[in-house]
Amino acid sequence: KGFFIMNDEDIIDLIFDRPDGLITLCEIKYTDSPFEVDKAYFEALTRKREVYKKQTRCNKHLHWVLISAHGLKKNAYSEMLIDQVVLLEQLFIENKKPKNNLLNKIK
Repeated sequence: KGFFIMNDEDIIDLIFDRPDGLITLCEIKYTDSPFEVDKAYFEALTRKREVYKKQTRCNKHLHWVLISAHGLKKNAYSEMLIDQVVLLEQLFIENKKPKNNLLNKIK
């Protein structure tokens, strides 16, 4: 819906502008253990959200989703900020039952 400028430190990894009045802001992290949100990271994500709202003049509700290889280590900071966690493996689940789609018809 338009172009906006953010500093490198305020870049949001993935954004879904949903038709139900929500905007999903995704933070993607690959770590060897569950990701932990500390005070500095909490402040950085809070700043990213505020910069996004200001730059886009967004009136929709914004929520954070963490996409992580090993989940989230819950603490007070994560409870206040992260609305949902998606494991990396959930994005690559192979469908065991083939669907009737164009690619199957081509084969």
